[in-house]
Amino acid sequence: MAFSNFPWTSSYRTTGPVVVHAEPCVGASGDYPHQFERKAQIVRAYGDDAGRAHTLVYDLNIHVPAGKGLHDEITRILNDSRVEFVQASNVLAGCYSFTARLDRPDSAGRPGHPAAAIAALTPATPDTQTPVAS
Repeated sequence: MAFSNFPWTSSYRTTGPVVVHAEPCVGASGDYPHQFERKAQIVRAYGDDAGRAHTLVYDLNIHVPAGKGLHDEITRILNDSRVEFVQASNVLAGCYSFTARLDRPDSAGRPGHPAAAIAALTPATPDTQTPVAS
């Protein structure tokens, strides 16, 4: 089965494999996946930049070495008003790790969660991804 971890149809969209567990497991909790702090990650920011919607915000993309504050870097990037979400990927294999986004105020100005907290995460698990045809 293949899935896309990307919400838009664009040149940045990727499709990849889903790891399926043979035995039942706990699955995604929706909390920050601390296990990725132990692994070097590439963090890419996506949103609106330089008059372009649904694009990479290149100046915010970063390599975070293992154990060097992945959560803090993601929080810093998400606090930039141009960013809608970030995706983390394994440095060596290039595999998708997870998506993080903030719950920002909506267009009517209704408040979301505080900007300093990562409000919603989408870990790389088959039960939280939208399958697409390969």
